[in-house]
Amino acid sequence: HPLNKSFLQSLVNMSTNYSGYYYNTSLAGLFIRLTNQQIAGILNLAFSGLVWILVFISSLKAKHNPLTFSLFLVAILLTSPITWQHYLFWSLPAFLILISHKQNKSTLFLTALSFSLINLNLKDPQKLSMTNPFYSHATFGLLLLFLILILENQRVGSHSHQSVS
Repeated sequence: HPLNKSFLQSLVNMSTNYSGYYYNTSLAGLFIRLTNQQIAGILNLAFSGLVWILVFISSLKAKHNPLTFSLFLVAILLTSPITWQHYLFWSLPAFLILISHKQNKSTLFLTALSFSLINLNLKDPQKLSMTNPFYSHATFGLLLLFLILILENQRVGSHSHQSVS
C-alpha cells in the first residue's frame, strides 16, 4: 500500500536525519536547522555545557525546591539530541510551579509567552524555511522557560537564604 511505503520512507529518513525536523525541539535541532552539521555540533556542545553549568550554579542556592526539579527537566529537554514535541509534556510541572509562585506581571507574561510558544503547533511546517525563527518556536519557548526558572530559582533561593541568616 502506498501509504505504508510513504510512512516507512519517512520513518527511515527521520531516523537518519532527525535533528533538523520541525518536531525536534532540542538545541541540537535548532542548531542543525540554522547551520551545517559540524558547526551545529560545536554550538550544541557549547550551549548544552552552558545550560548544565547554569543548572548546577542555580541548584547550589536552592537545592530542594520544586523549581530546581523543573529546571532539571527543562535542561534535559533542551540538551537531549532529540526532543520530540510530545516530550514537551515534561515542561508542564515547570508551568504549574511557576503559576503557583508569586510573580510580577512581566514574569507572568513571559511564562504565558513560553507556554504559548511551546504548545503552538504549525499545521504545515514545511511551508516555512527551516532557517525561519518561527520554525523553532518550541525551542525558543523552552529557552525562555529555562531562563525564567533560573531567575525564579535564584529569587526563591536568595529569599530562603536571607530568612535562614
